[in-house]
Amino acid sequence: MAASQINLQEIANFLTSDDCRNVVFAVGAGISCSAGIPDFRTKGSGLYANTELKMLYKKYGLSEDACPEDVMTLSFYAKHPELIYQMDRIMIPIKQWKPTITHYFMKLLEEKGKLRRVYTQNIDGLEILVGVSDQKLVHAHGTMHTCSCMKCKKPGNIEEFEKVILTDPIEPLKCDDVDCDGLIRHDCIFFNEQLPERFMKQELVNGDMDAADLLLVSGTSLAVQPFNTLHLRVRKKCPRVLINRETAGEEIKNKGASMINIDIKMGTNIEINGNQGVIRWIGNTRFGADGLWYGVEFEEPVGKNNGTVEGREYFRCEPNHGIFVRKGKLTNLDKQNRRRMRPGFQFNKENTKDLFIQGDADDGFMELARLCGWESDLLALMNTSTLFNKTN
Repeated sequence: MAASQINLQEIANFLTSDDCRNVVFAVGAGISCSAGIPDFRTKGSGLYANTELKMLYKKYGLSEDACPEDVMTLSFYAKHPELIYQMDRIMIPIKQWKPTITHYFMKLLEEKGKLRRVYTQNIDGLEILVGVSDQKLVHAHGTMHTCSCMKCKKPGNIEEFEKVILTDPIEPLKCDDVDCDGLIRHDCIFFNEQLPERFMKQELVNGDMDAADLLLVSGTSLAVQPFNTLHLRVRKKCPRVLINRETAGEEIKNKGASMINIDIKMGTNIEINGNQGVIRWIGNTRFGADGLWYGVEFEEPVGKNNGTVEGREYFRCEPNHGIFVRKGKLTNLDKQNRRRMRPGFQFNKENTKDLFIQGDADDGFMELARLCGWESDLLALMNTSTLFNKTN
């Protein structure tokens, strides 16, 4: 990784200069590991390897090879909400954990007027607890700090909901609207569900990436689409720093759902045979041939389904508003989505603006604070907070 001529001191010099006014973060579960919250994918210790989950799957007659992708769907929730409640019991303790050094570094940048936006894959809400302003946050996969009705979308009472989750026998909480009997759920995004509107808003994302003076990526494998396109969308002159235990995003993979250089993404406005719609899902299906399929929600009822095929829900829309097609059928209506994307991280090439700092996120951001001359500011922010877990 030594080929890149840029170093962390140069990043610090730039960050403290007047030329760096818009810092964008793209972060994942790895930044919360020091708070005691397991990430999802780490072999042996990630949430996907949780033995309690495996026992729950067996209790409900699921295969031992079942994984959260098979269970955490809206259609499964509608059939077996009690199982999802039991899974939520495993996740609820994340609200007891405290923000980490990395989270406080985000808040420090906001206080210094440097923070443009934080794009987070995390549902733990530690960015909220540390005090990062709502307008600075984009939750790409939702949050467990709020809940709502999965049918009418009415906000629910999070305290009441979590009390029900922890009460035996389990009696799933339903919407209190007299005209609705939908189930209440956390506002974290289920697999194959439409991502939050704020994250899918192209004007916001494109504006942030065009304005970014510095991109800081940490705690993510950059394996999940479309989050794994963020680092590709900043300007060529924007420095990109990855603080991670392992490299990520170096290669643009041209297969399956890992494809990240596509010009049509979720949220793209498209046209098929004169009918306009929006891309709501991209990936492989169980009902069609191998390769990428695109789930489209039409504005008019000219489709073939509601986003559910052969009992599996890929996305949600009104009946006859959905269709699954190949890319060749689509016409991209968003000119801004056709712009050329920057290559993936290039750590092994000289004269690039990409830097890889290998290790824990907290160590990397504390070192960056030190090189900026902000170490005392960061420590003061943590020491005056009643939230910081001093055992970190």
